Amino acid sequence: MFSEVKDDDQKSNSSSDLSDEVDDVLGEPIPEVQPSTAEKEDMNNFEVDGGNLPQQNTEPPPAEESHKEEEESHKEEEEPQYVEEKHQIEAAYDPMPAEPEPMQSMEPVSNSYYDNEEAGENPVPQRKYSSPPASIYDDNTEDGRIRLSDAGETLTDAFSVSDPVKGSHVTYTVRGYDDDGPFEGARRYNDFFNLRAALLTRWPGVYIPPISPKKALGNKDDKFLDERKHFLQRFLILTSKIDHIIKSDEFRLFSRPSGEIDKAVQMLPQASADFLLDRYKTKLNLAEEVDSAEVAENRSVINEWTAFCKTFMKTLKHMRDSIKPFVNDEDRQNKNYGEMMNIFTKFEQGVLMEYCENDTTKHVVPEYEEKSQGLPDAMNNPIREFFYWIKGEIYDLQALNDCFLGRERLLKKKNKIESKKKSDQSTLDKLSQGKKTLGTLFKGESGKQVTMTNLSNSIATAERDLELYEKILNMVESYIAQTVIPQFKEDKTRFYKICKFISSSEIRNAKMISEFWETLILNPNLVPE
Repeated sequence: MFSEVKDDDQKSNSSSDLSDEVDDVLGEPIPEVQPSTAEKEDMNNFEVDGGNLPQQNTEPPPAEESHKEEEESHKEEEEPQYVEEKHQIEAAYDPMPAEPEPMQSMEPVSNSYYDNEEAGENPVPQRKYSSPPASIYDDNTEDGRIRLSDAGETLTDAFSVSDPVKGSHVTYTVRGYDDDGPFEGARRYNDFFNLRAALLTRWPGVYIPPISPKKALGNKDDKFLDERKHFLQRFLILTSKIDHIIKSDEFRLFSRPSGEIDKAVQMLPQASADFLLDRYKTKLNLAEEVDSAEVAENRSVINEWTAFCKTFMKTLKHMRDSIKPFVNDEDRQNKNYGEMMNIFTKFEQGVLMEYCENDTTKHVVPEYEEKSQGLPDAMNNPIREFFYWIKGEIYDLQALNDCFLGRERLLKKKNKIESKKKSDQSTLDKLSQGKKTLGTLFKGESGKQVTMTNLSNSIATAERDLELYEKILNMVESYIAQTVIPQFKEDKTRFYKICKFISSSEIRNAKMISEFWETLILNPNLVPE
């Protein structure tokens, strides 16, 4: 599934049965390569079917039919988003119709989250990193909110996605800030989708935070909208922490639109080689020249981490499928406290009333019924938060795959230019020798000279573009190996922060339940005479 990075002039071989596995794991086809014997054996032992691992019992425990139907309605449809996103990106980025030569393959790693920062007296969080992603869970997460470490100001106060409104399309209220100050407005899911597609197109090879995939059916269900809102806000917060994105022209079209966002995005000029080289130098502070030893080292680092990602994705998908049935179980368990008190009340009013000879002073339950009704709302569902965290990790890995696919699109563009240059050079050589070609068969001498001049100019332009794309590729590989992967290694230790949050939530829930039953048991009417 994950192939090694080779020298740019070495073309990758084709193979056959990796696409299904990669589509399921990463959401988007990746150029295939011929695996080694050892890799074939490994792949034979790793066939992914709907996200479940072979020879492992990942079926959820038995539940009611309604529970099964509810979970079926919330199944993810990850592939359509990434397939559609790929088509949009390639159409905008690569207008050349010629069939490309086989290209080298590089595969995904994963992402990162947020980092702590000092906000001082300024309540608006300051962006610390200019390129790597950051972590969504900070130190102060006792209440499950995303906090700044020092200021105490929540990032959800500065950047938020809230209040889904159903209509012909679902819209969300989006709030945030940029260099021009705060912004607020209604946005659709497609606005987020088009923003991310534009960023992937015009920042190839650069990590862009993920959003949740599209869903064709059940996309107006309340639980689905709550989950989508969670991941759209996650995308907005992660994006806002990356300085070169929040200040980009693409993000400004999203934050301060003057019309329809999708049409405005389509009007952006194509990202030329000169544009990309200047953007990477000035916005990412990447060196234009990279020596050959560093290029080799960067590719070695990427190869090492692509192998790691294969195992990591399998683990995450297994965790996701194992924990999913417990999410609704936890919600139902929390609701049961209120239902239990309803039963107690009916029994007390319908049966004990007769036993107590209609003496209401001996009743116990009514004063606790109202408290029990508010208990489920007051309690968190840490299992749901953990489930969201796992899905976020999977989306992050898919976003890293998009980062690698951006690098491959650059390589594809370079290969097309090189192929066209060879074709033009061959045609020019034939014309220089006085031979006829299909294009000059019916042209006179003057027409032939014009064709030769155009071919010479095209070859000169191609040589310049090839030099630029070689530099861009080296810069992107340097960025991935020396910025994204090290940040990823650091941020993945933040797993313990979600563990801390889950522990705190469970303790908080247990404390509320304990206090509720304690006040009930101390009621004077329950004290034996």
